[in-house]
Amino acid sequence: MTEHQEKHEEKKEETKGTDSEKPSEAKETTKTEYLNKESKKGSTQKSETAKKNATESEKVKTEAKHEDESLGDKLASIAQKALEAMKFGAEKVSEFATETTQIAKLKIDVSNLNAEIKRIHRVIGEKLWQKYKAKKLGNVEGEFSEEFKTLVGLEKKIKAKEREIEAISKSEHS
Repeated sequence: MTEHQEKHEEKKEETKGTDSEKPSEAKETTKTEYLNKESKKGSTQKSETAKKNATESEKVKTEAKHEDESLGDKLASIAQKALEAMKFGAEKVSEFATETTQIAKLKIDVSNLNAEIKRIHRVIGEKLWQKYKAKKLGNVEGEFSEEFKTLVGLEKKIKAKEREIEAISKSEHS
């Protein structure tokens, strides 16, 4: 082989080596481009997912806000009803206390009237006893007419007070 041919062969060999390297470089460039594209796709997908999540989060926040407002309205309504019930209960307790006080006062009055009747009975009894011992009973009705009138009046007052007590007691149960 001539020198010229040898050089030509060497160049061929070099070219073969270079040509064989070029497809490998092309493959690596293609891989890099592919990975970059996939990375961009992943970023785009992540970005879209993040946007979807943000939108969903906003929806949930809005729904929660509406639920909170709805719950607040319900609680306010319940509180209002409880307040009305408490007012009604307080009125009933007040009425009951007033009626109970009236009944207690009337019962005390009746007790005092009964005590007065007993006192008068004692006075009549003592006077009768004294008259009996002195053998001067005579006209008992005439001698005790004032006490008898007082006793009849006291008994009428007692009956009136007992009717008041009964009327108040009936109004309590109405």
